[in-house]
Formats: sequence, structure tokens, C-alpha cells
Amino acid sequence: MSGRDALLTEHGPEEWPNLFRVARFYSAVDSLQAQRARTQVMEAVAKMFSEVDVMVTPSSGAQLTATNLTGHPAIIVPNGVRGDDAPPPEHPEDGHPRNVGGPGTPVSLTFLGNLYADAQLAALARAYSGEDAPAMSA
Repeated sequence: MSGRDALLTEHGPEEWPNLFRVARFYSAVDSLQAQRARTQVMEAVAKMFSEVDVMVTPSSGAQLTATNLTGHPAIIVPNGVRGDDAPPPEHPEDGHPRNVGGPGTPVSLTFLGNLYADAQLAALARAYSGEDAPAMSA
């Protein structure tokens, strides 16, 4: 309320300062509804991990939102470099948030794991990276 948020940089529509400004106007009812929705997401992700040990996904996409909401661990590992035939970035301007990809740029994978299974997820990432991994315990 002091206006100090105006001191933050990058004031585009999707930038943090504007998100902070908008968040000041959420009602208590909206906040409770959001927490209920978060609980439903947590239950759905927990159900999925009752059937699988690890999920492997590209490193961009909805999994970041899911892990931020649920607290499930994620590890990003390198997975090579795009070839010369890769399409150029959508917006090649320096600093543009969509200046990603293009020939010769690195790619990665994300491993998602169950709650409190960080050690097993780290061991898998280490093994995938080609390093000697200690034996995993159940």
C-alpha cells in the first residue's frame, strides 16, 4: 500500500509487480476458493503418484504450475542440443521472454517425483546424467 512496488523493475502485463498489485484486491472468498482448488490439485497429483514413481516431461509447460501448487519435487536435467534444423525462436529480440529455442540451444527434461521422494528422484537424475548413482532404497 506504500507504493514501494513501483520501485520494482519490468512492468509488463505478466511481470511480478503487476501480479502483486492485482493480488491486493482478491477477496477472502476468492482466497478460500483458490485454496480449495489447490487442495483438489494436490489430491489429483497424489493419486497420479500412487500409480507411477516418476513423471518425465519437457521442461516447459504446465508441470511448473502443478509442482508450485503441490510441493512435489522436480529436477531438471540436460538432454542435448537442438540441431541445425531447429526452428528459430518466435521472438529473437534480446531479453524477450519468448526468445527461446533455435539451432544450437540446449534442451532439458524434467523429472517429477512424489512428495518426500527427493532422494530417489535425485538418484534417478544422477543415473540419467551418466554419473554413478548410489543404490536406491525403497
